[in-house]
Amino acid sequence: MKPHKSYKSLYKGRRRLEKFLFLCVVIQLILLFLLNATIPIPSGFAGSLLQNLEDDELSIELEGIEFTFPNQLLIRKIEVSKDDAPAIELDGLEVRLSIFDLLWQDIDSIDELRVDGILFHSPDKGPGTLVLGELNSGKDSNGHRHFKGTLSMKRSVLEVIGSADPEYLKSLSRPSTGPRPPFSPSKSIESLIASIDFLANALEGSRPIHLQAFLSLSPNGRIMVSQSQTAFHEKEEGFSREIRGACSFLELSSLEERSAFFKSKVMGLRMATKSVDLNFHDLSLEMPSIAFATLADLPESIGESSFKVGKIEFGNRVQGNLPPFTLHAKSWEGFMKGIFLSDSNRSRIAIAYELNSTLSLEGEAHIFPDLYDLTCDTKKGRLRILGGDECKLQINKNTAGIDDSHPMSFRVTSNRLSVMETPEGAYALEGMIAPDFSILVDSAWCKLGKSEVKGSYHQSWFPHNYRFLLRGTCLPKDINNWLGSWWKSVWTDFVFSDEIPHGDFSIAGNWLNPNVGNRTFGAIRTKKFSYRDFLVSSSRVKVSVDDHQTKVEAIADHEEGRLEGDLSIPRQGRRSDELLSFSLAGRYPLDKGRKVFGQEVESHLSDFNATLVSCEARGTIIKGGLERSGDNNGTFFSIKLSSDGNASFWSIPVNDFYGEIQYGNSTTEGSFPAIGLAKGKASLTFKSKSFSDNQSLDFKFNLEHADRSSMASALSNLSLIDPKDRERIETMAEVKDEAGRVDLSVQAIGPSGDLLQFKGSGRLRLHEKGLSQVNVLGGISKTLNASKLPIPSGSFSFEKLDIPFQIENEQIYSDHILLTGPLSSLQAKGSLNLISEELDLTAKLKLAGNLKIPLIGGIINLADPLSKITEIKISGNWRDPETQLIVNPFK
Repeated sequence: MKPHKSYKSLYKGRRRLEKFLFLCVVIQLILLFLLNATIPIPSGFAGSLLQNLEDDELSIELEGIEFTFPNQLLIRKIEVSKDDAPAIELDGLEVRLSIFDLLWQDIDSIDELRVDGILFHSPDKGPGTLVLGELNSGKDSNGHRHFKGTLSMKRSVLEVIGSADPEYLKSLSRPSTGPRPPFSPSKSIESLIASIDFLANALEGSRPIHLQAFLSLSPNGRIMVSQSQTAFHEKEEGFSREIRGACSFLELSSLEERSAFFKSKVMGLRMATKSVDLNFHDLSLEMPSIAFATLADLPESIGESSFKVGKIEFGNRVQGNLPPFTLHAKSWEGFMKGIFLSDSNRSRIAIAYELNSTLSLEGEAHIFPDLYDLTCDTKKGRLRILGGDECKLQINKNTAGIDDSHPMSFRVTSNRLSVMETPEGAYALEGMIAPDFSILVDSAWCKLGKSEVKGSYHQSWFPHNYRFLLRGTCLPKDINNWLGSWWKSVWTDFVFSDEIPHGDFSIAGNWLNPNVGNRTFGAIRTKKFSYRDFLVSSSRVKVSVDDHQTKVEAIADHEEGRLEGDLSIPRQGRRSDELLSFSLAGRYPLDKGRKVFGQEVESHLSDFNATLVSCEARGTIIKGGLERSGDNNGTFFSIKLSSDGNASFWSIPVNDFYGEIQYGNSTTEGSFPAIGLAKGKASLTFKSKSFSDNQSLDFKFNLEHADRSSMASALSNLSLIDPKDRERIETMAEVKDEAGRVDLSVQAIGPSGDLLQFKGSGRLRLHEKGLSQVNVLGGISKTLNASKLPIPSGSFSFEKLDIPFQIENEQIYSDHILLTGPLSSLQAKGSLNLISEELDLTAKLKLAGNLKIPLIGGIINLADPLSKITEIKISGNWRDPETQLIVNPFK
């Protein structure tokens, strides 16, 4: 080769090398310039990368997209909308991804990821229903991703930390056989929102929960969730809940097996209301083999499971504990079956169940009530809930095909059982169970205490309605503890003999709301019994109970006759002050049956006694009774009484009477127009009115043609008479020779509690030939006869006494007392003080002088001037006053 040609060829090669080196320098300069350069990416270009994720229902908007070389992508905001409503809002997404991986949309190549926060919105619960706090994720040398983040909802927090094998997750997300189902972003978002709504509803009204989750999403990995604090407390009005030591974990199998093992443990669970406090100890749930094809199949792939409860303790109103039990279950697609087991000294239970379209049970349960320590605090005190030897339950499939609506039949037997401390009894029940577990007992027999009944029973649960149909001998008190205080209040005052009442009853109601919808109808036939000490030889009673009242209609035969009546008692809880209402008609032994109508009526009848009366009574008794005054007292009753036998008023015996007593507006009125008293006729009207601080009594009494001796004997029994005066009255009653007649009228008003504050008037007339033998006006006849006046003997024999009087508190006044006889008369005036018992009378003697016998008449006329100068003074204690004869010749 020629030299110059060789040089030229070498020169050309050098020029190419220089150009190449220069290009490398330029490229290096450009790369150095772009190494920290940030390039905004148009939203349109970013949208084209996401167009495969959008559809008619779903739209995605990105804001603030920047790429910083060599591999950092920042998206300041991402908004995902579903049906034009915000669904997901993401702030500050930062990933490490090369520009080429971004162009080819290779998401798996992301090395690191960081998110400031993600808000998940729910149309029902509002924006920010679920918040994902700061999330950090990276990739290790094995290609496994590690992550850390915090989820929060309604102040409840879940801290998540763990790692995942992407290839393993991909394998779990696609079926092992068959084509992979198409991915639908819209349906995925819809499913996510539904899950968020479900979780929000579950946390509605609860206190904050703080949990920690540790995830190892790889073959033979584990997912574990536990409480971050020792206990979780939740309180609201009337309810509280506490969870202690909760921990759950899910162990994943190898890639080939596609199965998992789940176990959840809770050391303690406490739920409390105002009346019941439940404590569950050592709860656990195990699912040893969960086979699945994909993660979507996991909830439907649960095979065998086991739920155990170590112990259940009751507190508050119900106290005691229940033995441990285990629930084994096995399920597959569309079907589930299992067995409930409990084996302890208190119970042996083995009941299998199958759940297809309906739930059916089959098995046996043996319960030993005496070994249970459950008690319940009631208004009657603390009662033992269960007692007895052994109670057997058998449940079978109803294969007879008689009633398809009741696929199960059952039988319950017990030779000795007590519920809520009712008398121990024997039971035998047979019936059927509906799919909703409504119970139909078509054959029931019970020997409870002194009662023996047969019947049927129906119980539904939604609502909790029940109905008993019972017939047989029934002692109502045997079932007091079952039917509540309203039932006991009806029978509290009944005492039955050994001949137990025979009853036929329909009892229906609602267990959860005993004050609404209760209906009881029944009839009772009895032999001997007593009600408030009133003895009945036989009776027929109808009982009806509804939401408003308990009504008893009765016909009762007793030793003296028959009574018909009814009693109405308002239900407890009703907004009514009425205690009871009643009506009664017939022949009534008042002395033996005065307690029947209650203490208030008894108090008004306390001064009236009768062996047997014909009566008509009706009334309404209001709570509080006499404690209320005026128009606030709604108590009312009317009693019409008549008797022709033994009776008494204020212990004064009467031969016969008829009249009426009425009470209303705190006023008691009585009218007795005919009273047979002391062989005479009397009438009495009275009106008693109650005030806040006292009680007034206005009465009028009139007696005509009464026998004086009988009247004195009657007055000696008067309960108001002082014992000192009773002897004097009895002495007057002993003077029976030619006993005279008495007329008496009295009208007065005053406070019933203080007879010395009465004001009124009256008149006493006594007509008796031997009146001088009666100690009248301090024995004035004896004093005059003992005087040395020149008057013929017998001139001071009196036959008539007339005393009109006025009553002024403790004083009784009379200005015209007239004591007359055949030969003389005595006119007096004065007063009697009921407190000091002092009598002060001044009397003048007047000779008649009008006798038809001339000699005696002349003598009397001759002596008459003596009466003008003679005055009689009676003073001192009225029981034994002093009588003085004062002669003043100068007057």
